[in-house]
Amino acid sequence: MHKTISLVLERIFRVIDIGRQDRFKFIRSTFYKGAKGAILVFDLSKPSTWENMKDWMNEIKTYGGNIPFLVIGNKLELLSKIVQVIDREACRSVVEDCGNLYIETESNESLKVFDAVAKLTQRILEKET
Repeated sequence: MHKTISLVLERIFRVIDIGRQDRFKFIRSTFYKGAKGAILVFDLSKPSTWENMKDWMNEIKTYGGNIPFLVIGNKLELLSKIVQVIDREACRSVVEDCGNLYIETESNESLKVFDAVAKLTQRILEKET
């Protein structure tokens, strides 16, 4: 699945959803070629998704080089209902220590996500010039 998003008048960004399913693993690396940035989303209410996120970040570094990326911790509203909680500050540190963006959102906070994507876009444009 892909969507095209226009964030800057002269530029068009193509967003490609390359799911985590292992059956697509062999083709995922091809999508990183020529990528200028990446957006990764994990479920704050499921610690296993953060563990998968570390693999994704390594995959991006391996195949995408030093492209900027945004990590979104989603479903913040569910944290009060679960026992096993992710160390959210550790998540933030891991992402920001390598110079990338990190936000946490509730499932319905599209404006916050849009603002974060705009920041990622700015980093991509700065890197290109």
